[in-house]
Amino acid sequence: MPNYHTQMELNNDPDQLAIFELTNKKIDQPNYSNWIREKREYGKRKWNKPINRNKRRIAILKKQLGYNK
Repeated sequence: MPNYHTQMELNNDPDQLAIFELTNKKIDQPNYSNWIREKREYGKRKWNKPINRNKRRIAILKKQLGYNK
C-alpha cells in the first residue's frame, strides 16, 4: 500500500495508476491461501538458519554487560 502522498499522485494521474497496478499486482482471492503458505515457507527458511556458537556467546555477554541498550 503506497503512502498518502503517493496515493494522491496516483489518483490524479490515471497513467501512473495503471503502471503502478501492473508492477504491483494485487493478491487474487482464490490464490490467497497459496500465497500465505508460500510466504510462511519463505519465513521458515529465512529464520531457521543455524546460529554460530561464538556469535551467540558474544551476544549474551553484550546483553549481560548492557551494551545492547
